[in-house]
Amino acid sequence: RRPPRYTLFPYTTLFRSLVGCGSLGSKIGIHLARAGNGPFQCIDNDIFMPHNNARHALTLTWAQNKAELLSLSIFSIGKIISSAASEDAWSVDYSKSRVIIDTTASFSVRNFLMSRADLPPVISCGLYNRGRSGLMLLENENKTGGLLKTWAYLYQQALVDNDIRDILFSSNLDSISIGQSCSSQTMIVDDARISLMAATMSLRIQHCLEVGLPKKAEILFTQYDDNYSLNTIERSVPEFIPIESKKEKEWVVFVSKPLIERMRNFMFHKCPNETGGALLGSVFLYSKTVVITDIIDAPPDSVETPTFFILGIEGLEGKIKDAEKKTNGKVTYLGTWHSHPYGGSASETDKRTFEKLLFVRNYEPTVCLIVTKNEIIEV
Repeated sequence: RRPPRYTLFPYTTLFRSLVGCGSLGSKIGIHLARAGNGPFQCIDNDIFMPHNNARHALTLTWAQNKAELLSLSIFSIGKIISSAASEDAWSVDYSKSRVIIDTTASFSVRNFLMSRADLPPVISCGLYNRGRSGLMLLENENKTGGLLKTWAYLYQQALVDNDIRDILFSSNLDSISIGQSCSSQTMIVDDARISLMAATMSLRIQHCLEVGLPKKAEILFTQYDDNYSLNTIERSVPEFIPIESKKEKEWVVFVSKPLIERMRNFMFHKCPNETGGALLGSVFLYSKTVVITDIIDAPPDSVETPTFFILGIEGLEGKIKDAEKKTNGKVTYLGTWHSHPYGGSASETDKRTFEKLLFVRNYEPTVCLIVTKNEIIEV
């Protein structure tokens, strides 16, 4: 019997919206259902095919939408109410959802979730390194540590951590033959390894559902080693501050709070001279957001005086290219910053410098900041 595509629920019902009902998502959904969770809103626009049996949580399946099949299976576990949405994730109504669990590993879905601050908190799950590494990104309850800032922080961590860099930017996909002259891009990984990761992720999600989401956004790395054991490392995401601007602009700029403190420390150290450097971070085109996560110190040929600062160029290009190479361009050059140790807004020279830099960068998203004792000013 085919399950109904939509089910009516009381207005007070809060769903666990599961976006992605494939091999990882189906296992997480079943684990949570067996732990007594519900109701669920299962979302996937794909059809269950015979080769999916190799790694999927479902059995007794046929060619039908994955969300509908998983919804039926969840309902069979203690008659847990579940609805199915066989459409794109961005077409679904999330207004009655408590949390969104994304297991799609889709860039399109990720961009959609990052761009919508009005959505419920998101828990994003993915597998890397042929299933040997699992990654979870958890937004906090009020979404001040949103998915977008969390990814920006993760890219910055990849710049300084070889293990994270290898996980995120190594090639994981293989071409698998499906019938005559047909193939599909997928990650070769056995069902048992997916089950290990899914169980660990489900336990963390269950904890969030029972006691609440973390106060700060979190990143969890789970590693599977050759001794058949798992090790999980947890990192809290720092607070990011929006940069206020007196001019109208399309783009939103955030900078991490620890980085602001670092720039101010440079300012106090070089006082009474002005100082500065180059800005590094990530650009998110879909949501028109720039997130500043790191700086490059002033090159040795920079000029620092009490009334002006000129950024040098010695070794700067090499450091920028090195950052972009290590992160596949996810961390890139964004512009410059300099200090005004005794306060003051942007001078006409600062404004001309910004216009020149914007032209040289072919009008790519560009940021110039002035750091003072009490504020951060965007030129």
